[in-house]
Order: sequence, then C-alpha cells, then structure tokens
Amino acid sequence: MMDRRLPYQLCLVAGILAVTTAVPFPAFAQVHLELEAFQQIEFNFFPPGARASAMGGAFIGLADDATAAITNPAGLTRLLRPEIALQGKWTDPAIQRFSDPNSLFTLQPTDFGNKVVSPAFISFVWPTKTWAIAIYRHEFLRVKDDYHLDSRPIPGWEARNGRFLLVDGSFDFLGTNYGISIAGSMGRLDWGISLRLAVLESLNLIRHDHCLPDPIRACQRGSIAHIETVDDKANGFGATIGFIWRLSPRLQFGLVGDLNPTFLVTDDQRYSERPDGTGEDPRQLQKKIGIPNRVGVGITFRPLAVLVINSDIVWVQYSRLVNRENPLTFQDLYTAAITSDQFFMRDRVEWHTGAEYLLFVGHTAIALRGGFFITPRRRVHYRLPVAADSPARTEDFRFEVDAANLLYNALTDETLVGFSAGLGFVIPPVQLDVAYSTSDASREFTASLVFQF
Repeated sequence: MMDRRLPYQLCLVAGILAVTTAVPFPAFAQVHLELEAFQQIEFNFFPPGARASAMGGAFIGLADDATAAITNPAGLTRLLRPEIALQGKWTDPAIQRFSDPNSLFTLQPTDFGNKVVSPAFISFVWPTKTWAIAIYRHEFLRVKDDYHLDSRPIPGWEARNGRFLLVDGSFDFLGTNYGISIAGSMGRLDWGISLRLAVLESLNLIRHDHCLPDPIRACQRGSIAHIETVDDKANGFGATIGFIWRLSPRLQFGLVGDLNPTFLVTDDQRYSERPDGTGEDPRQLQKKIGIPNRVGVGITFRPLAVLVINSDIVWVQYSRLVNRENPLTFQDLYTAAITSDQFFMRDRVEWHTGAEYLLFVGHTAIALRGGFFITPRRRVHYRLPVAADSPARTEDFRFEVDAANLLYNALTDETLVGFSAGLGFVIPPVQLDVAYSTSDASREFTASLVFQF
C-alpha cells in the first residue's frame, strides 16, 4: 500500500474484469455494494510498442511498423521487409480507493497497485508488394494488486454505527490476444483486418471481516468472514478493421474500429466462514463481462522529411463493462436501493498527440520522440433511485443510498493529462526503441526491439 499520487497509463487494449464486494453494516441488514475493490481501476487502450508510447499513444494514422497488427492493421502494407518485433513493459499504477478509517470524511483516497513487468507484445510480419500478413501475441491487460481497506464509518450515520467492514483482498488479471492480421493496398487506400482469440485469466480473493474491529450479528452467529474467490479462464473472439488514406506524401488519415468479446466468468462465494476455516459450501455465480469496443481516427503530417506529427481521437465504449446485461459484478443479491442497473460507466473520448524527429550520426539513425495524452478517469458510478430522499422511504433505504452514493460518486471522472518521451536507434537490421510515460494514474517504461531480415 502506498499513499501517493503516481502517474497514469495502464495499457490496456480491449478489455477488463471485476469482481463483487458484498459489504455488511453493523446494526443494519447486510448491504451488497458491488465493486468496492475494483471500481477505481483505470483502463486504457494505448497501442503496443515503445515508439507509439513515446508519441503519447498517437499511432492510428501512421501505423508503419509491426505493432500496426493491433493499432491499425492497414499500416502493415508499409513494411518493406519481413520483421520480428518484441516489447517489454514495466508499469506502476495508482489505483485509488477510500481505505483509511476517516477517508469517507476527508475524501482523500489511497493509491494502491503492484508494479508489473510483462512481455507485452511479439509479432512476425511478412510483407509483399501489395499485401502483408502478421501473427502476434499481445497482452491487453496485466494488472496486480494487494489491498487492505479499514473499517470506515459513513458520515451522517455514526449514531447507528453505519460503516463499511474491514476488507482484505488481492487480484491478478491477465488478458492476452492471439491473432492474425491481413492487409492490402488499393493505390492510396490501404486496408487491414485483424482476427484474434482473447483469453482472460483471473485469480482474485476478497475477504470481509465480520468480527473486527467491531463484531456484527454474523460474527455473533459464528461467521468470522465473507469470502469470495475467482480462479477462472475465459475465451472470446474479437476483430479490428482499419484503413489508411494516403492523401499525399505529407498527409495521411487513419480510421480503426475494434469489436471485442464478452467473457463468461465464474465466481465462488462463501457467505459464512467459521473460525476453523469451515463454512457452507461456496455457491457459483456466472456473469458476462463485455470488453469495451473502440473507434478511432488519426492524422499524420510530415512537414519535413525527418519530422512526423501524429494526432488521434479515440472513442471507447466503457459502458459495456457495467450495464444491465453485463453488470460488473458476480453478486445477484440486491436491495431496493441497490440494483444492478444503478451501476454504470460512461463512454469516453481520449486524445493522443505526439511527434518524431530523425537525425543521423554516421550510419545510425536516432529518433527523438515526445507527446501528451488527455484521458479522463473511468470510474464506476452509482445512479440514485427516484425520490431517494423521500420521507416515505425507510431509514435503511436512505442509508443504503447514502453509502453507495458516497462510495461510488465521491471520486469524479476528472480529466488526466499525461506526457511521454522516448528514443529510437536504428542500426540495420536492428531497431531499438525506449519510452517513458507518466500521468496521475500510472507511470510506465517500455522497450521494443525490431529485427528485419
């Protein structure tokens, strides 16, 4: 656990998973507020490769290397020789949660998130004069965390000892694409299609303590905790289609669209665990998790032969993660104040801009790159019921509404501005690229190696 405000960029393509959190309250009937552990995870769709990352993630209009198999497969036609590309990535996220005992009064979150090193991308591309084919493996999701949330009183309900229980948990998500891309050229217009198998692996644990720091009724009945676990793997199919229109040697436009899969994942819930570790048999619940679809447009301008400027605008359908058909939860017990259709995420628009300048030292080409990106936070929110504060509502109803509203709406979808920079070195037939990006939600270092033959 780290009390910090770290930068942002959790590379993530196409996809995410989350698990439920059932929260009992002392002196009240048990209330199930989903996603307490996961509602603040940031999801992003930065393209793979250190070159694109150094330019703020702007690559849809350019897409002229092996990472185009993911970013915009139409760009594969620009490759002149077969090549193999490898990418490694180090990510340090800052996942915000209200965890300290007084955090619901101060509204000061704590940043969580484990540092992760991963082999993010590998591809092989075989081009010809008019078409190209690529095979690839791409990690669209890699995130780990271990967290502890203290028992937290709820403002306004201290007299009835209204509070969230102590929570301990961990999660480990790995999402991997295995795909093939085909691209062709029709004069100034290039096209490309990518088909992929997406595999989502999750290993997660959530434990709500019934006895600490203050015992609730369940503790008095011999139940010390509510346990939820996920150890599952799910598969789905996705596709990307892209176009690049080369208006002139200096100016070109890109268009790309992603259709992503829906995963069916199983959650095991044990509502009661006794001190000796026994309890009722866990029951299994299954939910569909829809991965966000994406549409992006990009423009690339070359004012000089050694200078390229890129800018992308991307719309991401984050609402697929949380809706009535695909609630981001495995919990099917709701109260009148808290139902699955009251949790939602907003679709968002992101902007990425960057530039690359080439200079030559002997036979070595050196690329200087930089960029920035504007990406709003994407949190799960709670929609208040109609007439939530009506005197006709019961006190328990108003309490549940206040608790959910505070937990899910106190942190807003503020706009994040991030920056990136990097270098590239080309000594044929090898190219080495490095990049560093940072914002208020994570920081990331990326290295890529390309070998042409």
